Amino acid sequence: MAPIAGFVGGWYSGANPVSAAETLVNWFPSAVETPGGAVTAELLPTPGVRTFATATTAGARGMWAGDGRCFAVFADALVELDAAGVVTPRGTVAIDGRPVTFSTNGDAGNQLLITSGGSAYCYDLITNALSVVLSGGVVQGGVADGYGVVLFDSGVVRVSALFDLTSWDPTQFLQRSIQSDLWQALLVDPYGYLNLIGSKTGESWSNVGGAVLPFAPDRSGLLEEGIAATHSLAQAGKHKVWLSMNANGGYGVMAAQGFQARRISHHALERTIGGYSVVSDAFGQTYEQDGHAFYLLTFPTARATWVYDFTTQQWHQRGTMQGGTFGPWRPAFHAFAFGKHLAADLESAIVYELRDDVYTDVEGLPIVRERQFYAGGSENRAVWFHRLEVLAQAGVGLTTGAASDTNPTLALAVSDDYGRTFGTERQAALGQVGEYGRRCEWWGLGMARGRVYRLRASAAVPVRLSAAFQDVEVAA
Repeated sequence: MAPIAGFVGGWYSGANPVSAAETLVNWFPSAVETPGGAVTAELLPTPGVRTFATATTAGARGMWAGDGRCFAVFADALVELDAAGVVTPRGTVAIDGRPVTFSTNGDAGNQLLITSGGSAYCYDLITNALSVVLSGGVVQGGVADGYGVVLFDSGVVRVSALFDLTSWDPTQFLQRSIQSDLWQALLVDPYGYLNLIGSKTGESWSNVGGAVLPFAPDRSGLLEEGIAATHSLAQAGKHKVWLSMNANGGYGVMAAQGFQARRISHHALERTIGGYSVVSDAFGQTYEQDGHAFYLLTFPTARATWVYDFTTQQWHQRGTMQGGTFGPWRPAFHAFAFGKHLAADLESAIVYELRDDVYTDVEGLPIVRERQFYAGGSENRAVWFHRLEVLAQAGVGLTTGAASDTNPTLALAVSDDYGRTFGTERQAALGQVGEYGRRCEWWGLGMARGRVYRLRASAAVPVRLSAAFQDVEVAA
């Protein structure tokens, strides 16, 4: 039995399928951090979800948590969630279908700044009163050193009074002069910098304590990459991440730590994004779990979610399968509250808890996981494939429930044309509960040159994969 190189890896589909035809959906690579391990890396399942709270309006647009409180916007409804999952209406906001932004001026101001539907709102955390403070062309907001900052579609940034999000002096504004492209996105990072990105370039402003305006541009903070989707800009740990478009029309995903931006996308993803009819509606979300820092980039029109793992520096795809096809990952808007990873559903009125010990998707749907990989060959000569074995965690079947969960299987489909078409799936058992020695294997897989394997799992059990091996023989 020979190991199949590259079985544990990220998503990469080449322009020519002969070169690469790898998919990875609802699994992600993780390093085995011990020299004594059987393998150096494994494929782990993405989390499942269970219902935490239910609002009255469907269609999440944003979520925020801080200082023991948690808020979400579904369509035009602002709601607050408590630790028991009780939902309390807190007002209504304008709606334009785009994500909302939340930020706070902390315990000195006890206010939330919310932007939605072209307006900015102040939510008083003491009185629970919601009021409109700015309207007409509002894009995004943030708070830096106690000052509220709001970006308008004109490229102007308005600045509030210190620790008072209800007071906005019209003479207190920022406008771009370093480059000609207007600012299209605003993010206040954990270090207090205002990151302002236009269609071609970006820059950073900081609080310099000016007598007239508190903020001024930092000349060392210039970025040579613009932004293609305003709401793709997000903070992932120490990195600012966004979907970029350069002056020549090329797409890429960029990450900046400090003032140094680097490309984290690869050619396969960039080519895929370039084929979408709409990219401007993409939005970014981030969360960290089990030592992995994830950036999730969702394209609502293209109905896809791509995920970058800063820990392994690899991409995978997440998706909720409905009607036989993967759509975007529906638990899309994340907040860490009450010691839980919470996520609001793009399409329903439910807030879910993300859990590693739950193995079903939204609305109880199965999580379909997919790994497609090249079998390898011998200088394009025909090869007999006698046996394939996948080293998986065995004996994970449930003690009760559906047959697919008490006796779970891994489905294998085979392509002999480099992944263009696949044959009928063949099942191999992962083992009923306690069958820890069960081997997941397939025999008599025929002869081929362009062999690509596709594995799928959908049982509500922990499907963890470590390696793949095969017995092959070069045909005479």
